[in-house]
Amino acid sequence: MLLYNTLINKASYAQGIQLFEEMKQQQLPINKITYSTLINKAPYDKGMELFEHMQQNLHSDKISYSQKNKIIYSILVKKASYDKGINFFRKMQKKGFPTNEITYNILINKAPYDEGIELFEEMQQKGLKINKITYNTLINRTPYDKGIELFKEMQDKGFKPNVITFNTMLEKAVESEQLLQVILDLLDQMIKLNIKPNVREYRNKKGKLIRPYTVLAVQKKLKKSQTPYKKWVAEKQKQLKDAPSDLYFAWEEFFNQTTK
Repeated sequence: MLLYNTLINKASYAQGIQLFEEMKQQQLPINKITYSTLINKAPYDKGMELFEHMQQNLHSDKISYSQKNKIIYSILVKKASYDKGINFFRKMQKKGFPTNEITYNILINKAPYDEGIELFEEMQQKGLKINKITYNTLINRTPYDKGIELFKEMQDKGFKPNVITFNTMLEKAVESEQLLQVILDLLDQMIKLNIKPNVREYRNKKGKLIRPYTVLAVQKKLKKSQTPYKKWVAEKQKQLKDAPSDLYFAWEEFFNQTTK
């Protein structure tokens, strides 16, 4: 069984299914590791078939909710559209499967705004752990006015925003045509929290070149005039002189990219 699980892990989905069928023909024991590996490789519909097969064959009633099952459950929700994911989620709740923070965060990221808020409130009611990931996910799904409330709330509850949080807030501030001072206040908070801005381009999984949004947000806002911004930059450069060198140089590069 161990050899087959290793081979399935290295194989494509189609090859993995062939190995899975061989295991069944040879009446070899199939465990959660076998199923979870295949489900992770499978398209959503095929993954659901494997999940149902696992429920039927590993236990007569329902599978005990171990860490491995939590991962499988979350994988399936992640593969699904929001509608399919939420339907599967509710179905599993009715069957008695305990919910978890990972699955809620995945659903919030897919949900329409109002339903995302409902899922967030549901997490709180169930006493599930709300963390920085939950807040970042929800902020990403909300308009600026609600996002800024969540941004303040996460800090009140002891969660330090990261560069992802700030990039999201900067993006929303620019899209909602907030005043330049709103942008500068967000950048000020980044500096106070010793958070380095994104200054380098990178390629995503599809090979698309992504510009650093901390830079892009400011450049978009400064299309008309840079005078107030340059004054602010001069003040921040003085403030950052005593900062750790990596933080100082990251912000210097940011200032260089955002001033003409």
